Amino acid sequence: MSLADYEAIIFGIISTSGNAKSTAYEALREAKQGNFSQARETLKEVETILGGLHTQQMALIQKETNGEANEFSVLLVHALDIMMDSMAVRDMINELVDLYEVVDKLKGKE
Repeated sequence: MSLADYEAIIFGIISTSGNAKSTAYEALREAKQGNFSQARETLKEVETILGGLHTQQMALIQKETNGEANEFSVLLVHALDIMMDSMAVRDMINELVDLYEVVDKLKGKE
């Protein structure tokens, strides 16, 4: 794998992670407005986006299992940090959507 290919994977991870995170926040805004079905659909989009991350990450893992050393760079660490952050945000927002829905139902019973 060339250095350009390696960097393309890293920048792909960064870009995809940012897209997943911003889409997750869109779901949170929908839930805040009481649009729970739209929030859940948007969270499905997040899962699809994050699925693309797995492909990019596997390219790096396959490179290493083929005997090629991966360049351990600050850029790679940054990309993986952003990836893990987007996954944590996804998990948190899933919980918040559930919580908003419970609160909405309780408000309706008052």
